[in-house]
Order: sequence, then structure tokens, then C-alpha cells
Amino acid sequence: MKEEEKYYTPSIEEFYVGFEYEWNNSNEDDIWRPVIGDNEFNFHAIVEIQNELDDINYRVKYLDKSDIEELGWFLDTNIGKSWYYSHVNNIGDKSLFAKTKDYYLDTTDFKEIVIHNDGDYDDRTNYFQGTIKNKSELKKLMQQIGIL
Repeated sequence: MKEEEKYYTPSIEEFYVGFEYEWNNSNEDDIWRPVIGDNEFNFHAIVEIQNELDDINYRVKYLDKSDIEELGWFLDTNIGKSWYYSHVNNIGDKSLFAKTKDYYLDTTDFKEIVIHNDGDYDDRTNYFQGTIKNKSELKKLMQQIGIL
């Protein structure tokens, strides 16, 4: 995967306290600086970002395996026995991550994910099913579900 395919340019609506992104002042150098929006990240900061979009580049890394693992999930190597998980742990095909016995994260492409319990496929409870673009979104979702 090319470097530019690992990142996307966030919209102004994506910025919030706790949002992880990188910025680069294209007039000075090619160094990307990591930033996490803090308590001073308010309306004025967002307006400033909007005004600087022409001069400063912002980017966010798409969700990947390392982001999921940094949030405490681990590849579950004990599943993979049923037909549903026949391709489990083959990154790029289907991957199953476990957080606890109550929470599993199922993904095929690190964007579309399902967070569910440990029930049989027909009996399990889905806590979330949808698109997650980046680590900050997954972290926020985990807080909303009560995993963090």
C-alpha cells in the first residue's frame, strides 16, 4: 500500500478534543507532526484550522491492525474453527480481535467492523456494525459502548 493510501484529509467536522491527526506546514518542511486535540481545542482552534487549510496540510491515518492493537484488542487465534471464521487471522481477508470474553471485533478491511459478544453467530449481540475510518473514531465508539 502506498504511503498516501494510508492517510486521508479529514473534514473540519471530524476535529474534536481527543482527535488524533497529523499536520505539516508545507511552506517549511516535509515533517508530519502528530497532534491530539486537547482541552484548548475549541471553536477558535477549529476556525484557525479552517483558515489555514490552504497553507497547512492535515492528515489522518486510516484504521489498521496496529491501531486496533494499541486500543487493547488482540488477534484471537483460538476461534477459526467454525465455517464463519474459516479465514480468521488472515489479514486482508478476515480478522477477529478479542478484547475480553464479552467483546470481539470482526473486520475484513479495517474499515467495516462489527463489535459483538462471544455468542454463536446466530445468537450473538452486535454492539456496533458499520464503518470506522480511524483510531480516534474507534476509541470514541469503545467509550460509548463502555469498553474503555
